[in-house]
Amino acid sequence: MIKKNGGASEDQMFKYRYKKNVHLLRATELKYGKDSPEYKHIVNLVNKDEVISVRP
Repeated sequence: MIKKNGGASEDQMFKYRYKKNVHLLRATELKYGKDSPEYKHIVNLVNKDEVISVRP
């Protein structure tokens, strides 16, 4: 959303993406537990998102 509007710097986008990922992992952990397939799926999604954001 921020990227579409062009209202944030790249540094801010990394910060918001990091916060989104942390909160998504925490919410999934609280709802399903760390041993659930849902949590493992979210971990994989977050790892892909972080790899994409680190690439030049």
